[in-house]
Amino acid sequence: MISNILYPIISVGYIVLLIWGLFLMKENKKNSLFLILVVMVGLLYDTLVLSIGSLLGVSDLLYNLNWGRYLVHAVLTPLFIMVAYEQSLRFDINWFSVSKKTLQIVFWIIVIAFIVIAMFTHVIGVSLIPETFDGVLRYVIDPTGGRSPPIAAILTIIVIMIIGLVIMLRTSPKWIWLFLGALVMFIGSAVPTRLVGTIVGSSAELFLTITLLLTEKRLEDS
Repeated sequence: MISNILYPIISVGYIVLLIWGLFLMKENKKNSLFLILVVMVGLLYDTLVLSIGSLLGVSDLLYNLNWGRYLVHAVLTPLFIMVAYEQSLRFDINWFSVSKKTLQIVFWIIVIAFIVIAMFTHVIGVSLIPETFDGVLRYVIDPTGGRSPPIAAILTIIVIMIIGLVIMLRTSPKWIWLFLGALVMFIGSAVPTRLVGTIVGSSAELFLTITLLLTEKRLEDS
């Protein structure tokens, strides 16, 4: 039962990253770093709930905490798109010669659209049932009610991967980390949870977060 050991470790990892992010915030007041910290708080909540699920047992409390996990992923994860976009601007990426203000509006529309999709497919009106995998007790969407694929999450990763690819191709020396983080996240999210549970996806999220923070550090030092 390795997952119930790894989730506390991942939670500690997020705490360390939050501390690092707060130190970076002293010198770097950019919106992208602030958004990373906000999303990290949500991801820390996610891994903490998964860490304590077996301790709480099947209960209304654990049910509500897990519903919060779905809410966190629906509302906060798409914000990583804005992080990647704003980082691309600081790499002096010129997106189709479109004004920054117009592009910012376009990207925010994309983010809001993904949030709405995620809310209606994985939060509003869903029924959760308890499930234990590799020692981790969590609540999952009841498959008998029709389980929608995580379209918003997949599209979010693809958008970040495209931004990361453009950054990699346009920078010298090439900055590969954002693209690599999104690629790992894409591969990790493709692994069926019925085979490995959520540990692979959670580990990939942690890696993506690390690459976003590394990118902030790189931009700060440049």
